[in-house]
Amino acid sequence: GLCQKAAARGQQLLDGASEVAAKFSDIITEVRGRGLLVGIEFTDSDVGGLVIAGLSQRDILTAYTLNNPEVVRLEPPAIITEEQISYCIEALDQSLQQTMALMRP
Repeated sequence: GLCQKAAARGQQLLDGASEVAAKFSDIITEVRGRGLLVGIEFTDSDVGGLVIAGLSQRDILTAYTLNNPEVVRLEPPAIITEEQISYCIEALDQSLQQTMALMRP
């Protein structure tokens, strides 16, 4: 049932990232993905860099896409658990809050 579980976790990740993005629509232009590959597009690559740093502080490894530095990709392994996806979504929310705090004068 690995494929079915991965599909469910991917939908959980996409839904969660979309919910978080809705709270930060001034810096996130789009969340898109399929399966366990989710891209978050920011208004500026510098914002994405700050979010990557914030996620790294929370033990979530991520990077820019290869062709667009404004898009950060989340690509967990197929064996990721529901709890780990929930933690990733929480870490994303916290990293975005941290980024917004750094951007405010």
